[in-house]
Amino acid sequence: MTFINSNARFIKNMLLEMWFKEDNALPLLIEQTLKVFDDWIQTEILSSLSDSKIEEFDKFIIKNPSDQEIYSFFNNSINNFDAFVDGLYDKFKKTYKLEYKRFLYK
Repeated sequence: MTFINSNARFIKNMLLEMWFKEDNALPLLIEQTLKVFDDWIQTEILSSLSDSKIEEFDKFIIKNPSDQEIYSFFNNSINNFDAFVDGLYDKFKKTYKLEYKRFLYK
């Protein structure tokens, strides 16, 4: 499974959970939200790395690694990486819901 597929499934489930319905607009909403999420989670992950690990990652990413190789890099670089990412999913979901509700009540 690729990061993109699991992230898209997460976004779809989150949006459906937030009162959106499956209709013709949902794929576009998923695509737009997924772009925001991907940028956000990449920033969160990279900001958790030390300066030396950022330099190492810069050299590593030039080699066009597979998703599994990228996962291995982060898993070796961030303590308890899977739990860290699970926390990021939860953080994004809570933040998105808060912002969505704030937008609705303006």
